[in-house]
Amino acid sequence: MPDLSPLALKRAYVRLFDEYGAFTGETCPAKLSLDVSRPGPGLGVFGNAMAARLSDGHFGGKFITVNEDNGGEMAALIAVFAPSGHLLRTLDGVHLTRLRCGMMAVQAAHRFFGAHALPGLRYGFVGSGKINAQTARVLSEVFAVPGTALFLLGSRRNPSKNLNLYPGGARVVSAPGDLASCDVIFECSNVSQPEEVLEVSDFTVGAALPPLFVTQNSGWMLGPTFRWMMPSFTDHVEQMNAHRGSDYDWPWDGNPHVLIEHDLRHSGYSRTVLDRAAVYLTGMALADLVGALEADLP
Repeated sequence: MPDLSPLALKRAYVRLFDEYGAFTGETCPAKLSLDVSRPGPGLGVFGNAMAARLSDGHFGGKFITVNEDNGGEMAALIAVFAPSGHLLRTLDGVHLTRLRCGMMAVQAAHRFFGAHALPGLRYGFVGSGKINAQTARVLSEVFAVPGTALFLLGSRRNPSKNLNLYPGGARVVSAPGDLASCDVIFECSNVSQPEEVLEVSDFTVGAALPPLFVTQNSGWMLGPTFRWMMPSFTDHVEQMNAHRGSDYDWPWDGNPHVLIEHDLRHSGYSRTVLDRAAVYLTGMALADLVGALEADLP
């Protein structure tokens, strides 16, 4: 499968940081999202079509399907075109999607705390799946975050699942409150029932509460108190709000159509300004394209 070497990952991360800082609705429009089947909240199969153009003229896009009935199983294809218009490469996008999710999750922490702070922070992961594993990989390979700074809250059925995919020294915890002393929580897990949802109080122990929550899967695991108590940000405002009635409807909120007004480039998105923040990542073709250009082909 296409992957990035440690050096290529560092190049891709820096390039993505710069490209994200400059993107517009024209260079990275909102994705098209289609429910293939949707029998209920968090159930069914959906597909996305997404495109982007980089500052040097490279253009590309991705088609992806996600089967929520089968643990979020993905199928994806990425196509990359040169500025001249000819096709450069097509790649299987499953692993690159996970890696791009990891890069954007770390970008969210980077832009909130500043790059200099990242090596010394503590990171909690809700869900020990492959996307969170790629987030841990980016922290390790790009910012030299040690495995001992990573704390994993896996599923009740298999709490240590995929532990071998995380940097050595990462530790498994048994409850959300065990993550209260972390600086960042990365959430990526499957949830379809209200009783599985976590609230701010679940992560609070005494006065301790993580300053930043970053969620990959529309934030369905994060309950209404996160929208009530924390400023909300996203990677792509137009994209998030274009799909509020489908992908990002938070069915357990009293008012599911929550409007998010600012992306990660907003001047108010900073630890120097905010005590707490929650970030809802939607997935951007911009990140897929950068990863695909840097990928080493098998």
